[in-house]
Amino acid sequence: MTKGSSESSHSSLWMGTTHAAVAAAVYAVLEVAYYAGDAGTFTDSFPRSDLFGGVLLLSGLLFCTQLVAMLPFFAASLRWPARAKTLLPIVPSVVVAGMAVMLLERMLDPAGAEAALSHKVAWRLGPAVLGLATYFRLRATVDEPLTRWTKLPGPALLTLCALWTLARWLPAPPAGYTPLADMEPTSRPHVILLAADGIESRSLTPYGSPLDTTPYLNKLADESIVYENAFVNSGKTTGSTTSMLSGVHPLESKVMFPPQVLAGAYSHRHLPRILREWGYTGIQRSVRFYADAEDLNMVGAFDVANGRDISTLPRLGPLRSVALAVNDELYLGRRLRADLVETLYTFATGVVRVDAFRDVGGDSEIDSRADRAVLEEALAYLDEADGPVLMHLHLLGTHCCTFHPLEDRYTVEDAQKFSGPIRNEKTRARYLSTVSEFDDNVAFFVEELRARGQLDNTLLIVSSDHSAGWRAMSRVPLIVRAPNAAVTGRVTANVQLLSVPATVLQHVGVPRAQIPSWMHDEALPLPGEQAPEPLILSIDDVALSTNPIEGFAMAKDGTMGHRQIEAPGPPEYGVGTLGVVRCNHFARFKVAHRRWFRGTIKEHTSPCAVGFGRPELKDILLSVDREYGVTLRRKRGRSGLPSPAVKSEPAQ
Repeated sequence: MTKGSSESSHSSLWMGTTHAAVAAAVYAVLEVAYYAGDAGTFTDSFPRSDLFGGVLLLSGLLFCTQLVAMLPFFAASLRWPARAKTLLPIVPSVVVAGMAVMLLERMLDPAGAEAALSHKVAWRLGPAVLGLATYFRLRATVDEPLTRWTKLPGPALLTLCALWTLARWLPAPPAGYTPLADMEPTSRPHVILLAADGIESRSLTPYGSPLDTTPYLNKLADESIVYENAFVNSGKTTGSTTSMLSGVHPLESKVMFPPQVLAGAYSHRHLPRILREWGYTGIQRSVRFYADAEDLNMVGAFDVANGRDISTLPRLGPLRSVALAVNDELYLGRRLRADLVETLYTFATGVVRVDAFRDVGGDSEIDSRADRAVLEEALAYLDEADGPVLMHLHLLGTHCCTFHPLEDRYTVEDAQKFSGPIRNEKTRARYLSTVSEFDDNVAFFVEELRARGQLDNTLLIVSSDHSAGWRAMSRVPLIVRAPNAAVTGRVTANVQLLSVPATVLQHVGVPRAQIPSWMHDEALPLPGEQAPEPLILSIDDVALSTNPIEGFAMAKDGTMGHRQIEAPGPPEYGVGTLGVVRCNHFARFKVAHRRWFRGTIKEHTSPCAVGFGRPELKDILLSVDREYGVTLRRKRGRSGLPSPAVKSEPAQ
C-alpha cells in the first residue's frame, strides 16, 4: 500500500468513526439533558451531583459506540469474508436508528409512555432513512484496512477520561451496606408477600363485611393473626410497595410515585437484599415501573422480576464496591439500554410489549385469570427452588377502576350495603365480584402450598397496596399466617405496612436490637401484647399533573388523566397530601391549599377520644421538615401566606 492510499485509508477510517462518535455524543448529551433537567424524570430523586453521572455516561456511550462502529474496520483489517463485511455495519446502523426513535419520543412525548410513538409508521420512516444512511456510509469504508492504532486516539482518550472521572469522583461504598454481621436467623421459612390491589378491609368477610365476599380468607383468619386496623404509608402503589419491602418511610427514601426511584444507599436498604444474603432466592410479580424492583432500582432484590432474570451484585469485594459506588449511574445505563432494546423491538415489529401506563389505566382487561397464572408461576418456581424462597406477588384483578370480573357475583342491591370511594353502584358491584375472585385465588394458592407440604414452612402475609380510591386514611387488610400457624388471634391497635420487614426478621429469629438502624424497627405486635398507640405518617396523595398521552386525559372521573408526578424533587418531592392517623382519628394536610382537614375513620375497631390539635399538627409539619428534609410549610417571610388552617372533614 502506498503512502497516499494509507493516508486516504486513515482519513476515511477516522471520518467514519468520528461520525459515529458525534452521533453518540449528541445522543448522550440530549439523554443526559432530558433525564437530569426535565421536571418529571427519575434522576430528580438522585442526591448525587449530575457531574459524575453525566461525564461517566457520556464517556461510556462514546467509547462503546465507537467500538461498535469500528467493527467493520476490524473485519477489513483481519481480512474477514465479504459477507461479514457486509453484515457488520448493520449493528451500528440499527443502534443509530433506535437512538433516533428514542430521541423523537423524548421530545414529542414528554410524558414517557413506553414506545408510544415508535409503533407508528410515520415516526419510523425518518429514523429508518437515518439508519440506512449510516449503513451505506460505514459500508463504503469497510474495505479500508485498519493499519495504525495511533490514528485513533478517540477510544484511548475516552477511556482515560472515564478512569480519571472514577479516580476523582468515585465515593466510598455506602456505609452500612452489610449490616448482617450481628444478624443471624434461627430459621429460614419461605416468605410470601401476597398483595391485592386497591382493596379496603371493610369489603372482606373477616373484617365484618355484610356480604360473605371472602369465605376462604375468613377461614384463613382462624389460623392467622388478623390486624383489624392496618394502614399503608402511601396512597399510591409505588410508595406503599417500596416502603413495605424496605422498612424505609417514603418521606425518607423520596420514592412515592414514578418516575422516582431509590437512589444512593437506599437502593440496597431493603428486606429482599437481606434475605438473599442468607441464601434465599426470590421472585416478584407485580406491575412494571410502578412496583417492579428492577425499575425502582432495588438492587439485589429478586432473581426474577416480572418474567426477567435480574442480575445480582458481583460477589467479589472490589467489584461489589465499585458497583455500589456507581449504582445510580449503572441504573441510568440499564434504563437507557432497556429503553433502546424495547424501542428497537417496537421499531421492527410495531408491537408494544411493555406499556404499564395503559395497563394500569384500564385499557387492558386485567382479571383473575392473569392472577391465577401468576400464582401458578410462583408455585412452579417454588417446586424448582433449592432452599428458602422469597415471593412478592401483587395481584391486579381488583385494580381500579373499570373492574373486569369473570362473572358478576353481586348486584346493585348488594352494592348498596357498602359505602366508600367507589360511588357508582354498578361499578361497586363489579369491584365486590373481583374481591370474591381474589379470595378464590388465595384459596387455590394456599391449598396448593398445603398439598405440597410447604404451608407450615411459610410465613404468609396477605395485604393490599392501598385502599380503594388510593387513600392512605382507610384501613387495608393485613393477615399474617406464621409457620405452623404458631400464633393466632386479632390485634386491634393501629399498625402500618412499614412494619412488615421488621416483622419478617422477627419471625426468622432476629432480635429487635439487631435490626438494621436504617429500617423501621417496630414489628407488628402479637395478639395480647401491649403496644403504644403509634402516630402513623403517610403520603395520602402525590402532586400529579395531567399526562398528555392520548386517551388518558379523557377520563370522566378526573383520575385516569393524571399519570405523571409534578415536581418530584425538592423541596416538596411531589407530596400532594400528607396524612397522619392516631386511633380512629386522621388529619390530612393538602400542600397546594396549605390547609389541614381532620376527621374520623369509619368502622375502626379501637376508637379513642384524643384527636389532633392545631399545635400538634404544626409540630408534625416541622418534624417532617427536620427529620426528612421535606418542606411542606414555607416560612411566612418567604411566601407571605398565612399559617395553615384546620377544617373538619367527613369520616373516611
